[in-house]
Amino acid sequence: MSLQQAQNNEWYFTSNATSHMSSCSDLSHFSSSRYPTPQSVVVGNGSLLPIIATGNTVIPPSLHLNNVLVSLQLITNLISVRQFIIDNKFCRV
Repeated sequence: MSLQQAQNNEWYFTSNATSHMSSCSDLSHFSSSRYPTPQSVVVGNGSLLPIIATGNTVIPPSLHLNNVLVSLQLITNLISVRQFIIDNKFCRV
């Protein structure tokens, strides 16, 4: 089984992800992955995907996604609902 890079810039909300994740490397503040960023993530089929970097992005008009984990093997860009609420200060944590 092989995974392919996401073909578009669409983002999908999920309550299962603990972090935002993307295969796009065109995020702002793009940087090499470093502690405490995980070195890999486990996806639904049990595969481990390596994290190559982290970054931030904004979904127009002004919704922030911070600390997005980048793995070139992801096939869908995911928004963690919990992290999205924190990033955009919709409630106090």
